[in-house]
Amino acid sequence: MVKRRFKRRAVAGASSAVLMACMTIGLGVAEARAQVPECQGFAAEIVAMPGTPTYGTPERDVIVGTSGRDVIHGLDGDDLICGLGGNDTIDGGHGSDILVGDGPSIDQSVTGSGNDTLLGGPGNDILVGDASSVDQSVAGGGNDTLRGGEGNDVLVGDSRAASLDASETASGGGNDRIYGEEGRDQLIGDSETGFGGAARGGGADHLDGGAEIDFLVGDSRGSFSGSSSGGGNDRLYGGEERDQLIGDSSSGAVGTATGGGSDYLDGAVGNDVLVGDSSTGAGTASGGGNDQLVGGEGNDQLVGDSRSQGLGGDTKEAGNDVLLGGPGTADFLTGDSEYIGNAYGAGGNDLLDLGDDGGEAAIGDHNTRFTNGGTAFGSGNDRIIGGSRNEVLIGDSSVGVDAETPPTAGNDVLDGRGGNDQMFGDNTDFFSTRTYGTAGGSDTLRGSDGADTLTAGPRNDLLDGGADSPDECDGEAGTDTAIRCESTANIP
Repeated sequence: MVKRRFKRRAVAGASSAVLMACMTIGLGVAEARAQVPECQGFAAEIVAMPGTPTYGTPERDVIVGTSGRDVIHGLDGDDLICGLGGNDTIDGGHGSDILVGDGPSIDQSVTGSGNDTLLGGPGNDILVGDASSVDQSVAGGGNDTLRGGEGNDVLVGDSRAASLDASETASGGGNDRIYGEEGRDQLIGDSETGFGGAARGGGADHLDGGAEIDFLVGDSRGSFSGSSSGGGNDRLYGGEERDQLIGDSSSGAVGTATGGGSDYLDGAVGNDVLVGDSSTGAGTASGGGNDQLVGGEGNDQLVGDSRSQGLGGDTKEAGNDVLLGGPGTADFLTGDSEYIGNAYGAGGNDLLDLGDDGGEAAIGDHNTRFTNGGTAFGSGNDRIIGGSRNEVLIGDSSVGVDAETPPTAGNDVLDGRGGNDQMFGDNTDFFSTRTYGTAGGSDTLRGSDGADTLTAGPRNDLLDGGADSPDECDGEAGTDTAIRCESTANIP
C-alpha cells in the first residue's frame, strides 16, 4: 500500500505539470507523458533527486536516476534501475535485479561513460556498467566497478545489446573492475550482444569470478552467429571451482572471435579452461596477444592464443605466451591454437611448464586434437618443460594422421624433468610414434630421469636421454647428436 500511494503521488505531480504545460504552450497529453523518464522501456515509478540518496520499496521498482551523481538503493524486490549520466552508485539489494549504470534505452542508440559502482546483492542479477538497449547500438567507456553478490549473475562492464539486427553493435573500452563473488556468474569485461550484431571491447579490465563455477571474458562476447573482438590487456582470476577464462573475446556456435591483448589469466583452484585470446563454439577464432596463463591447482587445459570446436581456425598471428600448469597431474598445455580442423597462421615463441608434479601433455604450437583432424600451419621456437609424471611433449604441432604435411617447424627446447616421457621435436600425431612431414627445426630434447623416448625429426638435433633408466633416442633425419641414450636409431 505504501508503494501504491507513492506511485499515485508521483503521477499526480507529473499530471499537474502536464496540464499546466498543455494550457500554456499547447502540448498534447501524449507528448507530455513522454517526458516521464524511462528505464529499458518502462516508465519510472521512482525518480532520483540530485544530491539525495534514493530508496526503493520492498516491491518491484522501476527507478531512474539523473544526469548527475546518484546514490540509489533498490532494497527488496526484482528491481529495474537506470542511473543515467554521472558517476552513480546503485545497490540492487535483495531480489533478481537489472542495474544499468548510464543509458536507459530500449529502442535508441545509447552512449554511456560514467564511472559507476553497481552492487547486485542476493539474487540472480544483471549488471551493465554503462549502456543497455534491446533494439539499437550501444557504447560505453566508463571505469566501472560491478559486484554480483550472492546468486547467479551476469555482469557486463560497459555495454549490452539484445538486437536481432546484425548491423547493431555493442562496444566498450572502459577499465572496469568486476567481481562475481558468490554464485555461478558470467563476467564480461566490456560488451555483449544477445542475438546478432557485433560486440567490441578493448579496456584493461580486472575480472574476479569468486566462488563456484564462473565464465569470464576479458573484452567482448558475441551472439550465436555474431562477431566479437577485443584487445585489452586484462587480468582474469578464476576462483574455487571449474572456471572458463577467455582473455579477449568469445562468440557463439557459428560466430567469429578475434583478440590480441596481452592478458594475465589465473585459474586458481579447480579444473579450469584458460584461453589467452579468443574462443568460439564452431566458428573461426584468432588471436595473437602475449599472454600469461597460470592454471593453479587442479587439472587444467591452457591454450595460449585461440580455440574453436569447429572445423576451421585462423590464427593470423600468434603471441609469445607463458603457460604454467601449476599443481595438478592432468594438465594439458597448447602454446598457440586448438581446433578440430585445420589451424592456419603463425606460431608464437612460447614457454610451457607443466609444473613439478607434471601433467598429461604439452604442445608448443597448434593442436588439431583428433587422429582424423587437420593440418597445423605455422610454428614457433618454444621451450617446453615437463614434470615428474609420464607425459607427451611435442615441440611443434599435433596433427591428424591423414592431414596435409605440415610446412614448418620451429627450433624448440624440450626438458622432460622426470617421468617416462615421450618427446617429439617437430610435428606429429598425438597418438603416433613418428614425426610427420619433412619440415624440421634444430631441436634440443632432454629426457632427465625416467625411461624416455626421444624422437627428433628432420634437421640437426641434440638428444640427451638423461640419467637413470634406459632411454630410446631416434634422430629420424639430419645430422643428430645423441648422449646418454641406451638405445639409438638414425644417429650418425
